[in-house]
Amino acid sequence: IEFDYCCVHAAYALAEAGYETIMVNCNPETVSTDYDTSDRLYFEPLTSEDVIEIARKEASCGRLRGAIVQFGGQTPLRLAAALEQAGIPILGTPPDVIDLAEDRERFQALLNQLRLKQPANGTATTVEEAEAAAERIGYPVLLRPSYVLGGRAMELVQDVDALRRYMVEAARVSGPNPVLVDKFLDGATEVDVDAIADGTDVYIAGVMQQIEEAGVHSGDSACALPPYSLKPEVEAELCRQTRLLAHRLGVVGLMNVQYAIQGDDVYVLEVNPRASRTVPFVAKATSVPVAKIAARVMAGEPLASFGLSEPRVDHVAVKEAVLPFARFPGSDVVLGPEMKSTGESMGIDQDFATAYLKAQLGAGVRLPRCGNVLLSVRDADKPGVADVASRLARLGFRLLATPGTADVVRRSGIPVKTVAKAGGGVPNVLDLLDQGEVQLLIETSLWADEVRGGRSLRSRALQRRVPYCSRMSIARAVVGAIERLQDWKPSVRSLQSYGASRPPLKLFIRQPLTQSGDESKRVVEGVLRIVDDIGRDGVSFEYLTGNASLSNQTFRETFEQNQGLPFNPRNFRRYRLRQLRQADAFLYVRTAMSESGAFEVCYNVFNEPRAPMFFAVWKHAPIKTTLLRELEEVCDVTYHEFEDPEELRDDLHRFFRRVAESAASAPHAEDLRDEPEQPPLASPWSWDDPSDDRQKAA
Repeated sequence: IEFDYCCVHAAYALAEAGYETIMVNCNPETVSTDYDTSDRLYFEPLTSEDVIEIARKEASCGRLRGAIVQFGGQTPLRLAAALEQAGIPILGTPPDVIDLAEDRERFQALLNQLRLKQPANGTATTVEEAEAAAERIGYPVLLRPSYVLGGRAMELVQDVDALRRYMVEAARVSGPNPVLVDKFLDGATEVDVDAIADGTDVYIAGVMQQIEEAGVHSGDSACALPPYSLKPEVEAELCRQTRLLAHRLGVVGLMNVQYAIQGDDVYVLEVNPRASRTVPFVAKATSVPVAKIAARVMAGEPLASFGLSEPRVDHVAVKEAVLPFARFPGSDVVLGPEMKSTGESMGIDQDFATAYLKAQLGAGVRLPRCGNVLLSVRDADKPGVADVASRLARLGFRLLATPGTADVVRRSGIPVKTVAKAGGGVPNVLDLLDQGEVQLLIETSLWADEVRGGRSLRSRALQRRVPYCSRMSIARAVVGAIERLQDWKPSVRSLQSYGASRPPLKLFIRQPLTQSGDESKRVVEGVLRIVDDIGRDGVSFEYLTGNASLSNQTFRETFEQNQGLPFNPRNFRRYRLRQLRQADAFLYVRTAMSESGAFEVCYNVFNEPRAPMFFAVWKHAPIKTTLLRELEEVCDVTYHEFEDPEELRDDLHRFFRRVAESAASAPHAEDLRDEPEQPPLASPWSWDDPSDDRQKAA
């Protein structure tokens, strides 16, 4: 369906540009074979013989501009070389570049030239070569044939016996092409980047973080756009490497790059110089017609002519796979490198948790609000299970766990009941599932038999329609969605409304001036870091006062540098009044109270319209100003005392999301505020004379 989407949009875009479009497709279950999608449809098999004959027939009727092979998946790419040899122009990326991206040795040489990292790997055409490569790299290894789509016949193997069994199947699928042997990066985060290039410019269409850890095919993994937990510097590095690869390869049209991030290291897994499955998702999430633009670029239009700017979405979109296991009783639900999904759903909202919740609902998953959760995780995942367990316990869930997992949870001080594994006693985990005593299963395995009894446990959960998590990263996302579900009030918005431009929230941050080594500096930086995270997770900010901690000296220097004026009371007051009038929201980080801070609070309370205020008050502040709580009688105030800045994260996220939604529904509010040159009417704070008695009164 994803490639069909690309073909249809390409046909529409080229028709709009004045071209006659011809579709070759032998699949009747597609929109691209509809009679009105293209000017002519050839319902013929996609073989080099048939396509070359079609091209020659069309060329006899007029000038054939060329053939596009990027939008139909892997099958058309295999035809590119034969078409070129037959004298048929290939629009977009040249066939030699397509081969370079698929040829392991050539591609590895390119990455070495660019000084980009790649997991340890090798190639093999015989069982002996595969064994030697795996021994050199170290188990587990990821094996896959070259020139395949959907991860066909890809497998994660943990020993030599599994490798030998695999090579028999690979020889049937891969034919004369070598089998690729890759080091498996356990626990790594995988990221997809889609881009459009014209040989000169590169447009990053979308950066998507996969929610499942490495080892799951990207078509089966949920993913989020923008990334929900990547550091900004890592995201910037991914974009840099993508541009570098596009320029060096000479890509014209679409390109997809898959990365793995382990610690601070970025590894290039593969480059696909074609449309990827994520193109429709990216187009809907960013409101940019990616496939249409790429088609016209391949036809010769420069990328610069489309006036694109790097997408910055102020919402979060999550793509979730729809899996067919329920139609195959007894099947194992463990996900791996071979694609199994038959569809996908998409959720959009202002934050990751709600978007993920919507995507689950769209995929037919109904998450519980209460009940029992059964935990059974592999040894490598046990260090992270306590955090998930504690969050579930706070939500009121009762925890059940198999012996090894229960020991880890209990040592963390979390109440848990130990349950026997399948076949290990009565009642055991299967009995509880049969009796309807389990509302959520968290069972993690990289391969089918990694956890003893795991296969039967997963199959039984599937039969009983119990939601399950097969990776710890999924479990964390599911728990976040359940937390959101507790007070969720669903609302309906059109897809187009998310694409409409929305101005960023103008945020006024009032923070104490701190010095290096000061405890309050650590506190302030912790709060500002959370605000910055929120700014990348659905709420776009314009920082009126900056978003970095400042000392008295750096505060003055920043003012003089930005304003081009000497720092004195008169200049600063005028500057501050402009900021106060423009603010959509106020965040006061309070480790102490100052007279100027009191003035700013009073200005907002007595000025119209009043912007919502969030008071983050450190518990060790000498003056906590608890009277500020009473301001809720006259304006929108949230007051929160904290010990550790992380305690503020959820409340800050809810506060800013609520303010952003309110601002979006009242577009006139910005017009009322954004008048920096107009002093407020009858305001006692618009001083001109520093000696004015009103200043002393303030």
